[in-house]
Amino acid sequence: MESIWETFEFLRKEQKMDKEDIEDDVNCCKNCGSYDINEDKVEGDIVCTQCGCVLVERVIDEKAEWNFGQEDALYSKDPSRCGGPVNPLLEKSSMSTLVVNANYKNHGNLKRLHQQMSMDYMERSRYHIFEEITKLASDNGNLPHTIVEQSKYYYKKLSEKRLSRGNIRKGLIACCILHACKNNKVPRSVKEISNMCYVDTTIINKCMKIFKEVMDDDISNVKNTDVNDLYCRRISCLGLSRNEEILLKKSIYKISNKVDNLSLLNGKTPTAITAAIIYYCCIKLGFKISKKRILEINNVSSVTLNKLISILDENNDKLII
Repeated sequence: MESIWETFEFLRKEQKMDKEDIEDDVNCCKNCGSYDINEDKVEGDIVCTQCGCVLVERVIDEKAEWNFGQEDALYSKDPSRCGGPVNPLLEKSSMSTLVVNANYKNHGNLKRLHQQMSMDYMERSRYHIFEEITKLASDNGNLPHTIVEQSKYYYKKLSEKRLSRGNIRKGLIACCILHACKNNKVPRSVKEISNMCYVDTTIINKCMKIFKEVMDDDISNVKNTDVNDLYCRRISCLGLSRNEEILLKKSIYKISNKVDNLSLLNGKTPTAITAAIIYYCCIKLGFKISKKRILEINNVSSVTLNKLISILDENNDKLII
């Protein structure tokens, strides 16, 4: 009997110690012993997902509040909480203070002076270039915000490794926008970038070598502009119906694959190849699209288009089966 009672006392003490360990463990439910604990951030409660027991009520979050108080902005109050994040493109100036708007005399001059003093000459020059990139890519080219920001990132990396002035700087800015478009799978031809940035294509081609030498590590995975990337945008400008566009796309992809397999137009620019194949397919399908309209959309000379069309007509039996 004494050995039985000793065993009973030992088991009771062991069970009591297990309960104390559960109570001391913050990540364990005191009711069922489960470790599936979830924090309800809306109500501020810590709840067990197994039994539904509320372990802690109204937890106070003492961390910094980083959200943007939009309701305060409606009443002309400062909506910021802990300040804006650091801009990696303008590190020094983004760490400085900010003079907000107020109805004081000569306050605008103070704000303007503060902004001027918060930037050094290098970041001020870079800031003006960023404004120019935004104007060229967003306003002229209707490119999305992600491409604009990546173009700025490319220019920042480029300016840290190489100084440039005049037409070389304009050409490098155009190269930054061109490669940002390629990286985001929204490719643009060199002529489109030339019209967008008001830079001659010869300058862009000259600066392309400089850009690739300096930015080799950052653009290693970027592919060149493919002809298939230009078809959809060109077709949408022809004013065709939905069914006609689908029929034209199918025909273009078939002819384009055969042209690639036969290597008929090797060495020609993607814009010229796109214009020639679109016009060739429109003729074969009987669509009334004028040659002048094709030249305007693709920005190709009539001499170049006629040469490529003559090559396609010579190989008509191989293309249409």
